[in-house]
Amino acid sequence: MRFGNWQFFTATLAIAPLLALFLAWAWRSRQRRAARFVPARLLAMLTVSVSPRRQKLRLALVFLAFVLAGVALARPQWGFEYRQTKQRGLDIIVCIDTSKSMLAEDVAPNRLAKAKLAVLDLRRVAKSDRIGLVAFAGSAFMQMPMSTDDDVLRQNLEAIDTDLLPQGGTAITEAIHTARAAFKDSGLENHRAIVIFTDGEDHDGEAIEAAKKAGAEGAVVLTVGVGTTAGELIPIRDAKGRTSFVKDEAGNTVKSRLNEALLQEIAKAGNGFYVPLAGAGIIETLYERGLAPLPKREVESTPTQVYHERYQWFLGAALALLLAEMLVSDRRRPARSGAPAGAKASSLSAAAVVVALLVSLVPWRAQASASGARKNYDIGKYKTALAEYERLLENQPNDPALQYNAGSAAYQSGRFDAATDHFTSSLSTPDPKLQQHAYYNRGNSQARQGEEADDPGKKMDHWKKAVGDFESALKLSPADADARANLELVKKKIEELEKERQKQQKNDPNSKNEDKKDQEQKNQDKNGDKQQGDNSPDSKNDPKENQNSKKQQENQEKSDEQKKQDASSPDSQSGDKKDERQQPQPKPGEDKSGKDQQANSTQGSEPKDERDKKPGAAQGKEGAEGDAKDKENPEGAPMTGKVMQMTRKDAIRLLEALRAEERLLRPMPPQTNRAQRTIKNW
Repeated sequence: MRFGNWQFFTATLAIAPLLALFLAWAWRSRQRRAARFVPARLLAMLTVSVSPRRQKLRLALVFLAFVLAGVALARPQWGFEYRQTKQRGLDIIVCIDTSKSMLAEDVAPNRLAKAKLAVLDLRRVAKSDRIGLVAFAGSAFMQMPMSTDDDVLRQNLEAIDTDLLPQGGTAITEAIHTARAAFKDSGLENHRAIVIFTDGEDHDGEAIEAAKKAGAEGAVVLTVGVGTTAGELIPIRDAKGRTSFVKDEAGNTVKSRLNEALLQEIAKAGNGFYVPLAGAGIIETLYERGLAPLPKREVESTPTQVYHERYQWFLGAALALLLAEMLVSDRRRPARSGAPAGAKASSLSAAAVVVALLVSLVPWRAQASASGARKNYDIGKYKTALAEYERLLENQPNDPALQYNAGSAAYQSGRFDAATDHFTSSLSTPDPKLQQHAYYNRGNSQARQGEEADDPGKKMDHWKKAVGDFESALKLSPADADARANLELVKKKIEELEKERQKQQKNDPNSKNEDKKDQEQKNQDKNGDKQQGDNSPDSKNDPKENQNSKKQQENQEKSDEQKKQDASSPDSQSGDKKDERQQPQPKPGEDKSGKDQQANSTQGSEPKDERDKKPGAAQGKEGAEGDAKDKENPEGAPMTGKVMQMTRKDAIRLLEALRAEERLLRPMPPQTNRAQRTIKNW
C-alpha cells in the first residue's frame, strides 16, 4: 500500500496520540467537575443509570473516526494498472552545449545554468510534445530519449555538466547528427524539431551542412544563442573554491563571445530561425513562432502505472463510526418510557445526514460527465463513451457538441445508423467548422452503411447521400483533401455498381422483352377486369354485347384454323424461320429451355415494381389495337366488303400470349456477395 499524500498520513500519526490524551483528560476532568458540584451521597443517585463504559466507548469511536479520516486524506492506494494515453504533439530534440565556454558568467548565473532553465521553460510550454536531450562538447551523445515525462527530463538536466564529456570543444555538427539518428531510431513518422542551446563557438566548421541535411529530412533546426557578443572570461574553480580562468596554448586568457552570425546561418540552413536567450518570454516566442505552427500528429505515450484509489473505504468507515457514536447512549436504559419529540427528531436528522454521506461515497455510474466520456473515448472504450454521451443528451438534447461527440463514439462502435442521426442533429450548430466536420463524418457513416447493405438499391441510396454530404463538406472547406478523396471514391463505387447492373441486364437478352410482355399483360389484365365488371350480375346485361363476344370467339377459332393452313404453306414456313432467326439463339450445348433459364438468371436485376407482377399472357401494342377494333365493330361486319381473317402476325402474337400464360413464376436468384472495399479513414 502507498499513499498519495504522505503529509496527511504523517500528520495523522503525530496528532493521534495527542488526541487520545486529550479525550482521556476531558473525560477525567468531567468526572472531577461533577464530584465537586454534587455531593457524594446524591451523585450516586443521580448517575445510577449512567454507564461509564458507554461514555468511554463513544470517545473511542470518535478517536477511531478521526484516525480513519486522516488516513483517507492521505489517499491510500494499492493495486495498479498500465494505461497508454494518446496525445497530439511534436518530436523535439534539445541539444545543450556542455563545453567549458558555457561556464562564462556574462548571463546569470552562467551560460549552462541559463540554458537548463530555458529547457525547463520549453517543457512547460510544450506540454504534449516529446522532448529528448543531447549533450555535446567535442563529441555528442544521447543523454535522454524522447519522452513526455517531466520528472525524467528534470533528472537528466541536473546530471548535465561541463565534466560530462571528456573531449573539449564545441561540435555542433555531431549534435545535429545525433539528433537525426534519434529521430530515425524512434520509428515514428512525426514532425520534428532540433533546438540547439550554445554560444556558437563551433570548432569543426561543418554545422551548416549538417543543418541542411536535417532540413532535407523534414526537421526544423532552431538555434538559441546563450551569452553576449561582448564576451566574458571562462572561470574555473578548484576543489578549494579558488577561481582561475581558462588560457590558450600561448598562456593568454580566453574570452568567449557569442557567435550570432554562425547560429543564424545554421538556423537558416535548417529551415528555422535564431533567437538570443536574453530577456523574458524568449522561450514562449520560440515555441509560438517555430514549433506551434508545425502540424501535430497523434503519438502514443509510454505506459504509466496508475494506482487505484482506496480512500473511500476509510472515509466510509469513519462516517460509520460517527453514526454509531451518535446512536450509542450514555445510559443503561431510558429514564422515561419515551424520549422527547425534539430529541428523536434531532437524532433521526443526524442519522439521515450520515446515511446520505455514506451513500454519496458509493461510486455510482449513473452520473455521466463529458470529461469521463472523452477519457473513455481516448482509451478506446467507445461503447462506454457512447452510453455516457447519450445520458448527457437526455438533459441537453440540443447541444450540437454533445451530439457530434456521440456520433463519433457511435461511429467507432460500429453503429453507423446511430452515428448518422447524431451527426444530423449536430448540424444545428452555428459554428461552420463543426458543421463541416459533421457533414464529413455523416458522409463516412452513410458510406459505411452502404458497404454493409446487401440490397443494391439500399447501397445506391446510402452512397448517393454520402456524395451529398461530402459535397456539402467541401463547400464549407474546399481545401479538405480527405473529403475530396472520399467523394471521388464513393462516386467510383456508384459507377461500379451501375456498371454491374448494366452487365447483368446485358447478360440476359430476353429480360427487356419479358419486361415489355409483363407490362402488356398487366394492361390486358386491367382490360379483362373491366370486361368482367361489365358482365357482372350488378351490371346491365346487353344481348347485343353477348352476341359480340360470341362472334369474337368464332373469329379466334377461325384464326387458329388459318394459322394451321399458313403453317402448312411454304410462305408460312419461311416466315416462321425468319421469326426464329430474329430470336436470340441458345449457346452450343444448351437446350431450348435455356432461354427461360437465362431469363430467370437476371430476374434479380429487374426493378422491384416489375418483379412483383404476376406472370401471364401479355398482348403487344398491335394486339391491343386489334381488340379495340373488335370493340368498334361488335357485329363482325366487314368494313371493306370482305370477310375479315386473322393475319399471320396476329396468330403468332396469340400463340406467344398463350405460351406466356403457361410460364411459371420465376424464382429470385441468390444475390452474390461483393468484395468489400475500404474507404479512407473509414
